[in-house]
Amino acid sequence: MSKITVDGREVIIKQGDARIEKINSEIVEARLDKSKWEYVEIPAEDFFERPFEGVDVNGNKFGPGKHFVEPVLAGEIRSILKRWQKGQRRIMSSAPDMAARRVADQLGNSAVVGGSLQKEDI
Repeated sequence: MSKITVDGREVIIKQGDARIEKINSEIVEARLDKSKWEYVEIPAEDFFERPFEGVDVNGNKFGPGKHFVEPVLAGEIRSILKRWQKGQRRIMSSAPDMAARRVADQLGNSAVVGGSLQKEDI
């Protein structure tokens, strides 16, 4: 294993599998070359105008606002935000939740009526 310093932190580069070494070298290169870094914006509020606390990626907290991060991290933050926004849209949708309906049909102890889950008599 070899070590390098990136932004004041020591990073260990694992060696062995050539594919992993290639991926690690690309990640380290992207960390060092800030011209490839990207801005990601985290909203201050959710769709219900409640404060949004931000995103946590491997223990690193990214609160509301713009963040200048490496490309791999930017992609992960965008992915987390996309899943969060999809959940928010699902809550706000007036259409019945088809995923919840399928789960209810499989379980047999709940029914989806008008887009909301209601407990049936078992």
